[in-house]
Amino acid sequence: FLRAANVDDLPDCCDAFVYRVVEGQRLNYNDFKQFASVIYDVDTPSDEQLHRLQEGIEASAYRIYAVRAATLSDVGAFTLGQNIYFGLPTARQRTAESVYLEQYSTPIPLSLVCQRLLVGNDNIMPGATVLEPTGGNGGLLTRLPNTLRKQIVELDDKRVAALRLAFPDAVIHHEDATRLNFNRVFGNENGVDYV
Repeated sequence: FLRAANVDDLPDCCDAFVYRVVEGQRLNYNDFKQFASVIYDVDTPSDEQLHRLQEGIEASAYRIYAVRAATLSDVGAFTLGQNIYFGLPTARQRTAESVYLEQYSTPIPLSLVCQRLLVGNDNIMPGATVLEPTGGNGGLLTRLPNTLRKQIVELDDKRVAALRLAFPDAVIHHEDATRLNFNRVFGNENGVDYV
C-alpha cells in the first residue's frame, strides 16, 4: 500500500518514514535504501529516485517538525529538532542539479536557533513580513509566528512544490533570488520586516 507511483504519492510515503523517527527510531542509510526499494517497487532504486526520496523526506521532516513543535517551548522544540535530525539517515544523494543550484539545507536544530535569533522577543504586529530569499524546503520558516506574512523565493521547481504544501498561505515566487527586485515582486513599498 505504501507506493510512490507518482509525484503526488511521495509526500505521504515520506511522512511515514519521518514518523518512524519522530516515534524514536534512529534510521540509517540502509533503512533509507530499503524504504526506497519498497515505495518505488524496485530491487535497486536509481540515483534519481534516491535523491527525490531524500528531498521528500527532508521536506516532510520540516513539515512534521513545524506541526509537532508548534505547541512546545523553545527547549522542547530544540530537543524535538535534534531527535528528528539525528534520527534521520545522513543525506548522501547529490545531483548535478543540486550542486549547480547550491542546495544546502539547514539542520532542524540550527534552523530553530536562526529563527529565534531573527525574531527574538519582538512583539510582531499583524501584517509584518518575513522574506526568505532561498526557501529550499522551508527549514528556516518552521517556527516563525503564524502572524508573519511569509514571502519566499525558490529556484527549484520541486522545492517550490514542497514549499506550497508546507506553507499554503505564503507568497512563493519561483525565481532566481539574485535577479529579483523583492519589493517590486512582493509589493513591499516599505521593504520587509525580517529577512
